[in-house]
Amino acid sequence: ALREVFSAADVCAVRVAEAQAVELEAG
Repeated sequence: ALREVFSAADVCAVRVAEAQAVELEAG
C-alpha cells in the first residue's frame, strides 16, 4: 500500500515538473 502511495506521488511530481517545464518553454 505504501509503495502504491509513493509511486502515485512520484507520478504527480513528474506531471507537475513537466507542466512547469512546458510553461517555461512557452514563456
